[in-house]
Amino acid sequence: MPPFEGRFGQMAAGFYRLEWNEDGYPCRRQDDGTLYEHPIYPVYAIKHYLRQMRPADAELLLPAVDIVANAAVDRMEEFEGALVRWYEPGGGARLFERHYSALTQGYYAEHLWMAGEALGQPRLKDAARRCFLALTVPRERGGVLYKDVHGVSIAEVPQMPNSYILNGWQSALFAAWQYHERSGDQAASELVQASVRTMAEMLPAFDAPEVANSRYGLTGFAYLRTVGADLGDAKVTVPGEGEFGLTEHRSRWANHRTGPRQANLVFSLASAEDNTVHLDVDRPAAVELQLGRYDPLSAAPVDGVWEQIGEVTPEDGVVAIPRRVVERIVHPTNFVKVIDGLHTNVYHPVHIRRLRHLAAATGVEGLEKWADHWTEAMGRWSGMPLYRGLAATPIEPGRESPVPVEELSGGLEKRLG
Repeated sequence: MPPFEGRFGQMAAGFYRLEWNEDGYPCRRQDDGTLYEHPIYPVYAIKHYLRQMRPADAELLLPAVDIVANAAVDRMEEFEGALVRWYEPGGGARLFERHYSALTQGYYAEHLWMAGEALGQPRLKDAARRCFLALTVPRERGGVLYKDVHGVSIAEVPQMPNSYILNGWQSALFAAWQYHERSGDQAASELVQASVRTMAEMLPAFDAPEVANSRYGLTGFAYLRTVGADLGDAKVTVPGEGEFGLTEHRSRWANHRTGPRQANLVFSLASAEDNTVHLDVDRPAAVELQLGRYDPLSAAPVDGVWEQIGEVTPEDGVVAIPRRVVERIVHPTNFVKVIDGLHTNVYHPVHIRRLRHLAAATGVEGLEKWADHWTEAMGRWSGMPLYRGLAATPIEPGRESPVPVEELSGGLEKRLG
């Protein structure tokens, strides 16, 4: 297969550890030496081959696009009239059930359409249309479309309660919009407009002003324990989304028992109302949550300590979890990823860039205001000891490499000016 150029060529060899299998599907080389057919990698390959397409290179690159695009479609399955690329369980903390992703499907809709146009292949254009169709399948039928009290959203990882992973939601919508503009599919335009309006209303919940940051999503997990009584059962109620009991999944992103008096529970910031827990106990007990602090080099709160949040009895097992407590559980974006040797925040800059993209595409009000707010917050990182020595992906056009936080302030002030 032809090599990738520029920055992505470096990332493909290093960060993504991209290698090809026998039929031209791009895979990730795992630590154990095996090749993993990552569902989203063909999108990256198609995108960058098309980007580096010049007339002199077409004879080499178009066959490569053909191979990758058709290898990806060959691995898709029909589902509810759509074509989906499934993620199998066990691939990560959130991937404890077989599912497909709105982000991956949106990317395929956009890039398979582009490949179909470049190659003159109706098969790829039809696959693009059916990949988009997967975004319209309701969560209740195994899809990624949520319609609830908050409005319309599509999920990068469909979970209950809805995790509202912001960068995935944004990027899936922008890819669906790009697909709409290329294909003329009005259903894509209607879905994006409706979901962007929902996003605009929910953006305040993603703000993390105490650390000048934004939140990755709106759910988080914490250990709960009962002191003085065994825990018979536990259920979390998220207003507007439902009641969620214990499961057999051991992921931190699923409610499950961790001991006779302890459970891992998932809470949500999606509602302005308090979450509540209902606990079954046979005698009075104090209820404690393990609450930690934000660490930019961790994907979850660290240094957790047990704090009492209430008391329960056999007759009254309900405890409210105030929003101020849930805000300590739902993590802001982190700097865990290492790019060019630097611990780098890739998510907060995506939040900013995608808000501007979606604002320009749809005209929905409120997005630019939050993009400016989070740009100004990012500009303060250079003066915060919390972020010293860390980096972020750039939001300025023309820059690709991570930018140390110490260099952020001036460029961002210019961007806002």
